[in-house]
Amino acid sequence: MVRRRGPGTGPRPAIFQATKHRYGEASVLNAIGEALRAMGRDGEAAQRHRLALAIAAETGDEDERGRAAAALESLG
Repeated sequence: MVRRRGPGTGPRPAIFQATKHRYGEASVLNAIGEALRAMGRDGEAAQRHRLALAIAAETGDEDERGRAAAALESLG
């Protein structure tokens, strides 16, 4: 039996962690946050956006930083 994990079950996308692809990790975390928000799971969404914000700030990725910051602002 194959168990599938939903978008909110792990704190970070494993493939990007394993390959140390921090830009991709921030992007996927933001996407997961958006999906969680659409499902009404705002607390989990905010967690993913906070992680994305930290990674984007660390890597200098202004696009993902802005995306995460805007999402967090809209979540209140």
